[in-house]
Amino acid sequence: MGCGGYALLGEGTAELKRLFVDPVTRGRGVGMAIVRAIAIRHKWLAPPSEFYRARMTTGLF
Repeated sequence: MGCGGYALLGEGTAELKRLFVDPVTRGRGVGMAIVRAIAIRHKWLAPPSEFYRARMTTGLF
């Protein structure tokens, strides 16, 4: 269905590097579920957080 990854950039910043979702399952919340799973696992959503910023560059491939 999909996969994603991130990189630690230092100074409290993490970047979502990759996020792929199968075209058949797009629009069903798969991408959001992947982002939430990464964020929860690395405590981006739970204060106090190690990260102050998260960024992501988007585009079509």
